[in-house]
Amino acid sequence: MAKRKKRKSMSGGIKRTIKNRKTGRKYLNIPNGFSLFMEEPGATIKLNVIPYIVPNVKKHPNKSEIPDDIWWRYPYRIHRKIGQDNVDIICPSTIGKACPICEERIAIYDDPNGDNEIARTLKASQRALYVVSPVRGKEKDKLLIWDISDYCFFDQVATELEHGEEEWGNFADLEDGFTLKVRFLEESIGTVKFAKADRIDFLERDDLEESILDDAPCLDDV
Repeated sequence: MAKRKKRKSMSGGIKRTIKNRKTGRKYLNIPNGFSLFMEEPGATIKLNVIPYIVPNVKKHPNKSEIPDDIWWRYPYRIHRKIGQDNVDIICPSTIGKACPICEERIAIYDDPNGDNEIARTLKASQRALYVVSPVRGKEKDKLLIWDISDYCFFDQVATELEHGEEEWGNFADLEDGFTLKVRFLEESIGTVKFAKADRIDFLERDDLEESILDDAPCLDDV
């Protein structure tokens, strides 16, 4: 067995990310051989969050939190239903660039005669990509890409870590990590129904092999 590289724990970076968080997906490039993980309202799932190798930490949205060369999520912002074609557009602010949509939104709010309802529709929503591996079911042990809003998952992780045990912050580490047991409830906005995590338990698991990093997709490319 190859010798495991000693890496720094992601726990501290995860906690800083939590502290600094902001309150048919054609915009994704899913690599060959991988598929999306789909959460379901009313379901309780057990999964491992798998870290991936970050190709250039300096260009990652969480660069100030990443302690080494691996990380557990790729956060991004997206504008929904833009223009006559109602397309979804990744906000350039995700990688620190100016966004004309965000600038237009500010200009509308600054205009005494601006339509605030239009400005609200231009607001970018917070989402993130994860590599996850279910621990049971038909997709057990598969590496899947999970695309989910912060409101539906990340915010609940933050709540659990802020009020839970210190070691839970290690959940995504290869060593001494935890399996997440996530309970989803059904919520709706208008006629649109979706799953939102309302409880997360941290379950002890075996250490993950270093080789899993070679198999995990690079979320920066997705």
